Amino acid sequence: MRQNINKTIINLDLFNIFHFSDRLMLLQTGFFFGVAVTYYNAALIASMRADISAHCEKAALDSLWIYSRIGKDMIDNQWMEQPPQADDRKRLDD
Repeated sequence: MRQNINKTIINLDLFNIFHFSDRLMLLQTGFFFGVAVTYYNAALIASMRADISAHCEKAALDSLWIYSRIGKDMIDNQWMEQPPQADDRKRLDD
């Protein structure tokens, strides 16, 4: 009986281990949203109907917004480097 209890405790402890990191999950989610944008734009190009084109455009824009939010979250957590930014032209003129 005692041996079965120990095996149960060990098996329960294995379920508390996180097998995937937040970084990996966010990276994969960002990848899939990027692929979704590509598919929505391909459907937009191939569709001849205005209602389907409008739906694809809205879905692609929503996916792009989420995609950019994922990139900002990865930069904030220092999982990805921030890309170079354009110079502030107003400040350079002074």
